[in-house]
Amino acid sequence: MSYNQKSTNDFSPEVLKSFVEVQKKKIENEGRELSIREKEIASNERLALKSMELQADLLKERPKEMRKSITMLAYIVMGSVAFILLFLGWLVYRDNKDFAVEVIDKGSYLIVAILSYIVGKKNGKSPQDKTNDDSDIEKLD
Repeated sequence: MSYNQKSTNDFSPEVLKSFVEVQKKKIENEGRELSIREKEIASNERLALKSMELQADLLKERPKEMRKSITMLAYIVMGSVAFILLFLGWLVYRDNKDFAVEVIDKGSYLIVAILSYIVGKKNGKSPQDKTNDDSDIEKLD
């Protein structure tokens, strides 16, 4: 069974013209979209370059800021130590040696506790890890 399939062109010129116009508008819109995307890409490129420049400046200034922070902390610690030593000297001068010894005793306990906390915080595990960590427990059969 063979049959001839006839293609019929029932397209009127108006339909073809409107189809061509629609296709032209689609192509124009796609061109506009491409130009908008190019502008967007160029804008993103400028933003990325500016961000990288600012990040580089920040990294250049970071050691200087770190030194400032460490220096400020050192001044505070040295000032505190000087104040404590002057206070203890004043207590000894006023013949309150017992109170001076008690201040040294309580102060040393406080300093050791604070330093232990700081060292433990830097080197230790988080509290969640400590509660779930049973690897150091020996299981008996």
